[in-house]
Amino acid sequence: MTTALRLLGPMAALILVTTACGGKDVEGDVPGECADGADNDENGLFDCDDPGCVADPDCADTDTGGEGEGEGEGEGEGEGEGEGEGEGEG
Repeated sequence: MTTALRLLGPMAALILVTTACGGKDVEGDVPGECADGADNDENGLFDCDDPGCVADPDCADTDTGGEGEGEGEGEGEGEGEGEGEGEGEG
């Protein structure tokens, strides 16, 4: 019993030191973390998808809400060639 009590003090001190010094890692607390392609805080969210990177310049929203140009395909009306029945001389 006395041996167990002797070990309790150092074990409690070790637990207190490791929990006090081992703060939670946050994505974006170190410059460059929000653009390194890694999940630095291991919460399943990477870089700009992580709430810790919201204010990071690497994740700034560059969309101004304006209109842009683009290319695409579509259908429309038009004239074409073909064969068919109709009135005529012959």
